[in-house]
Amino acid sequence: MQGGDLEWFWKPYVEIATIDATYGWGAFYNNDGFPNAQSAMNIIECFLNFVYVYLGSDAALAPLVGFTVANMTLSKTVLYIFREYYCGWCGVKHNDFQTLVLSWMIPM
Repeated sequence: MQGGDLEWFWKPYVEIATIDATYGWGAFYNNDGFPNAQSAMNIIECFLNFVYVYLGSDAALAPLVGFTVANMTLSKTVLYIFREYYCGWCGVKHNDFQTLVLSWMIPM
């Protein structure tokens, strides 16, 4: 986060936190558990991606792992959009339309 110990390591995070308030200090101070839960799912997803690469295309289990990870990615993306929709765009409604499209919708 902006002003955090690791800000130097990931400069674009400041921009992300500005566009989507879910990742800013406000969510942190409000004890919003979504970013932490999202991070836990991201760790599992990354682990499974590495398992898929390790298995390679020869293992019979590889397609199942790859399909599972692809479904995780899709379902998380849908979850992010549903979360914003059902909370009244609480994390991104402060953006103008161009910023919302170019910096939030397209990168998803």
